[in-house]
Amino acid sequence: MEITMPWTEATRRHYRRDDLRYASDLTDPDWALIEPFLPVTGRIGRPRMTCLREAILAGPHEVIRFDC
Repeated sequence: MEITMPWTEATRRHYRRDDLRYASDLTDPDWALIEPFLPVTGRIGRPRMTCLREAILAGPHEVIRFDC
């Protein structure tokens, strides 16, 4: 039986993330999948001051760090 490596040159090009600051950063297509599930800004109350994209990026790291 021949063992093949899953990371071929074709798959490396497809999953390349060199243009991101961190490997966990979201690409625009990734964000387009997540954004419809996030709450929209309400008409009442204070306006949102937090960028949800940045909050999503920071969130999982905090959960892992503090075991929440």
